[in-house]
Amino acid sequence: MSDSAPTPPPGPATALAPGATPRFLFAALYAAAIVVLLDQAAELFASLYPFSLGDLQWRFGAFGLLVGRTTTAVLVDALVFLAATGLGHWRLLRAWGLVHLIAAALLAVGMGAFSLDVVELRRKAAPEVVGTFDLAAGRAAIVVLAVVIFCIWAGVVLLRTPRRAGSKSSDGLLVVNRPR
Repeated sequence: MSDSAPTPPPGPATALAPGATPRFLFAALYAAAIVVLLDQAAELFASLYPFSLGDLQWRFGAFGLLVGRTTTAVLVDALVFLAATGLGHWRLLRAWGLVHLIAAALLAVGMGAFSLDVVELRRKAAPEVVGTFDLAAGRAAIVVLAVVIFCIWAGVVLLRTPRRAGSKSSDGLLVVNRPR
C-alpha cells in the first residue's frame, strides 16, 4: 500500500494541459451574468408593476429602484467583460462598448427628468420628510454621475478593443493578453 493520496479522477480541473485556458470557466461567467441580469430585471419589473408614468411619486421611486440596481449591473458588466476577454470575443467587447455609451446617455437623460421630478416633489413634501427626500435624491444623483462616468470610460476603452487577438490597442488602456 502506498502512503500517497489517491489521484483524483480526470475532470474539468485536472483535464487541462498546463497553460491551457479554462474556457468552461469563462462560459460559466457568461451564464452567471445572464442569470443575475434576468433576476434583477424580473425583480425590478415586479417592483414597478403596475406602471404609472403619469404619477410623480411613482417616477421618483422607480428611478430610485433603477439606480439601486446599478451596482449589481456593474458586477454583471465585469462578468461579461471577463468572459468576453477570456474567450476572445472581440466583437462582443466592441458592441459592449456601444451598449455602455447608450446606457450613459439614457442615464443622463433619466437624471435630467428625475431632477425635474425632485424639484416638483420637494415643493409638495411635508417639512419633516424633506431631509430624507434630499438624501435619497442626492444618493441617486451621485450614483448616476459615477455610473455615467464609468459607462463613458468603459465605452471608449471597449470600442478601442482590437478587432482580433494579437492586435495592439492604440491607447494601452486595455491589456487583453500580456506575454510574460
